[in-house]
Amino acid sequence: MSETELSAKPSSITPSQRRLVSEIDAVAEATGMDFWNAQNLASGRTAFLQMALREFVNARIITRYTMIDEYLTMIICDLYFRRRKGEKSYSRLWKSDAFRIFNHFLLDEAFTINKMNMVKAIGPLPPEVEHIINRVNALRNVIAHSFFPENRRKHMPAKMVLYDGSNIYSIDGVRKLEADFQTVRACLEERLNP
Repeated sequence: MSETELSAKPSSITPSQRRLVSEIDAVAEATGMDFWNAQNLASGRTAFLQMALREFVNARIITRYTMIDEYLTMIICDLYFRRRKGEKSYSRLWKSDAFRIFNHFLLDEAFTINKMNMVKAIGPLPPEVEHIINRVNALRNVIAHSFFPENRRKHMPAKMVLYDGSNIYSIDGVRKLEADFQTVRACLEERLNP
């Protein structure tokens, strides 16, 4: 959320939103992510809060990685399956066997870097964007395949997972990830057809 959204006078939430907040609280408690209750713990607060921070950042990394993968997928789909002018989604195309087969048996099986290479074959990507996609892919791989990624050979000398020179589990690291994602997003959105 932007500072404007956060500083705007809050309005009362709807019953539907209240149920959603309740659901979020229940899921956070069930998964041990209710960090706002850390003061109620008799011991282990620091470890609990560190784990909560790690899980929040890991979730953001996965989300950004998945969004980049989705943009690449959309660019590839647009080459083979034309959306109508002004058509924002692929809901009409999902009704066709050809589109479903293409997605389920080709694109679902392709790794993000393969998709990036396909997009580059369609038209060049700026080197900076290619570098960011590779960096986000490597970051996603290390956190997806290691519970303690700082112990991997590449990250052990710094004793932390560095992202563009900053600890990814710090506000600087997260801000760099977010800025990089916005750079990739702006570039890839320009490549989408409609």
